[in-house]
Amino acid sequence: MKRLSSKTRSILVAVLVLGMFLLHNSFWLWKWDNRLPILFGFMPFSFAYYAAYALLATAVLALIVALVWPDPPEQAIILINAEEGKEQ
Repeated sequence: MKRLSSKTRSILVAVLVLGMFLLHNSFWLWKWDNRLPILFGFMPFSFAYYAAYALLATAVLALIVALVWPDPPEQAIILINAEEGKEQ
């Protein structure tokens, strides 16, 4: 897979954060919550929505960390490779 440029990663992170913000402000649930059924016999729809949102937020935050975590300096990689060669 082609490495993404820093600018592309920044834009992708901004889009993810904006999307999560829009999903979190669930103004549409205010009208629907009374009309939607209880899920699984005990769970209100809005509670199920936020449970799913929490799982999605976990995945998105893991993706953001993977996108913006800095790569190690080239010298550190050479040093680690040299140390691994000594141990073998």
